[in-house]
Amino acid sequence: ESLPARDRLAHDDICPAFGRQVPVSALAYLITRASGDLRWPITLMLLCVDHPASLRLIVEEMAASLKQAEDSKGIALFYDQAPSPWERPWDDPRIMSDASRASLLALWQTEAADIHIRKAAFRLWAANELEGDLAILRTTVTSSGLKDKIFRERLIRGDTTAIPYLREKILESSQPWAWWWCAKYAWSDELIEFMDEELTRRPKTLVGSDELAPLLLKMPPEAAEALLLKHWSVMRDDPVSVRAALMLGTPKLRQLVREAVDAHDSPSKLFDHFGM
Repeated sequence: ESLPARDRLAHDDICPAFGRQVPVSALAYLITRASGDLRWPITLMLLCVDHPASLRLIVEEMAASLKQAEDSKGIALFYDQAPSPWERPWDDPRIMSDASRASLLALWQTEAADIHIRKAAFRLWAANELEGDLAILRTTVTSSGLKDKIFRERLIRGDTTAIPYLREKILESSQPWAWWWCAKYAWSDELIEFMDEELTRRPKTLVGSDELAPLLLKMPPEAAEALLLKHWSVMRDDPVSVRAALMLGTPKLRQLVREAVDAHDSPSKLFDHFGM
């Protein structure tokens, strides 16, 4: 659904311009006018502005989006999308100033603050991945609803010391693939045995996940081959597993793929998932 003309002007034209040159002299005025019918277009105008005052407005709107989604069991679109200009995988992610990041840090580390504000401030702060982040994340008291988010960001930043928490979350989660996703950033071969155990214990929570192939390719080839050979009976109909076997390309795995294709009712389905 397209934006109304006023919102489209604010988002597509004014926002990039303000991002390139912060309207410092007008910023306070714009924020005071951000109420009623003007709140949303002004929020869109200031989405890319690197300034503590404008980022506070963005945090408030992200928090409102998150709370509304929780109340309605819906999707927090603005909470999810607002950090996009600052984060990967954008080709040219914006880097916040020290002042802006410090203001967000103070917000999410304030235990007495509203939890939705804290989550929004943390989400926006974490959109940039900068040197020194791990020191902050490791030393922060992980409480008040941010513990999972903090450990997730530690893992995304390659912190292998967070792997014990990763294992704990995978074991207790009904959707462990969401945590396996983090493992590809903080991979350690100590996870090989754990993955073997998980594939034995509840293979359907990992087999079929898009996270499986990248994790197998992180391993030493002989270890990945051994896992595929051991669990092939539950993997042979899974396009992700078949792709991983093809990418590893050992003689034994190529033979298994050939046999899986020959035995499959609709062999093309093993490859359609990847556009093959």
